[in-house]
Amino acid sequence: MKRVKINNVGLLDEMYDKRKCVIIIMGHCGNREWASPIIAFYTKHRCYGMAKPLSDPFFEKYMMRLRTKFIPDSIVHFKRVFRMMVQNKENLSAYLMAGDQTPTRSEINYLTTFLNQETAVFSGAEKIAKTLNLPVVYLDTRRTGRMRYEVTLSLISDAPKETAEFEITEKHVRLLENSIRLHPENWFWSHKRWKHKRSDIETIEN
Repeated sequence: MKRVKINNVGLLDEMYDKRKCVIIIMGHCGNREWASPIIAFYTKHRCYGMAKPLSDPFFEKYMMRLRTKFIPDSIVHFKRVFRMMVQNKENLSAYLMAGDQTPTRSEINYLTTFLNQETAVFSGAEKIAKTLNLPVVYLDTRRTGRMRYEVTLSLISDAPKETAEFEITEKHVRLLENSIRLHPENWFWSHKRWKHKRSDIETIEN
């Protein structure tokens, strides 16, 4: 907590007071592994991070141990997150999801322009938010010094069922893009985010 400054945490307090769970969308910016415990330290919500298991069993076990060091049982397999959110809806929780990973071809149903490239993006967070009517918040993490970070929260939508299709997805993509343009060194560039082309995607209608 000494190493991370968090802005606008009152946004989550407001959701908690309204008895609302919340979806928090983030990118691979700054020290993303600290995001879940930091939010847990500052908010009243019970925090969970969504993750895809790593292919290497050793590193999967190692990363799970690191990620749950401060909050046991806080990582949820991405395929189980919706069921858990339905079952856990009476407990006020915050669910952190990375919105900048590349979906598999079968998961793609939306393309947009991101950093001047036609990009396939996940729309799962929006679907869940609309189905369960959960507010959506964007989390931006910026490195400010050696082992020092600043986290800023901003509201994407507190009435997801009233938004147009892909409006929430488009908003978090634009927020992430702006974060990267302001601080390009802060983003995790090594992921292959442009491996799908429109001509290769059978699920997208021209």
